[in-house]
Amino acid sequence: MGTEREKPQAGEPFDPKRHGFEAIGLVCALPPHRWGLNDLSKLLYSRLILLSLRTGKTYPSEAYLARTLARSERRIREAIGRLRRAGLIETHRRGPHSMEYTMLWPPAHQPDERPAESIRSMARKTG
Repeated sequence: MGTEREKPQAGEPFDPKRHGFEAIGLVCALPPHRWGLNDLSKLLYSRLILLSLRTGKTYPSEAYLARTLARSERRIREAIGRLRRAGLIETHRRGPHSMEYTMLWPPAHQPDERPAESIRSMARKTG
């Protein structure tokens, strides 16, 4: 994160306390299934940002996320995978039941750019 730029670049970690609500707005405004995101993955992205507002980081377990979003742990894992493939989060395992989530700036404000993973998955579907 550069101090000379006002907004982070797509795929760059950002400070949720400074830009979190703008990032939520960008992701929630995406058309359905843009970059492979569904409603649960958008909701999960928003929840992770809200959890990280206080310290800039968050470490919820999949069980906690499943409980708070009223979904199964399997659906939460799928949504985490979608967010990773879309380039919106990075995850680092912190033990058997917890992960550290790093929020990445959404590419939504750059409509011609798509994360590389999404481009590869689109190629597989058409080819």
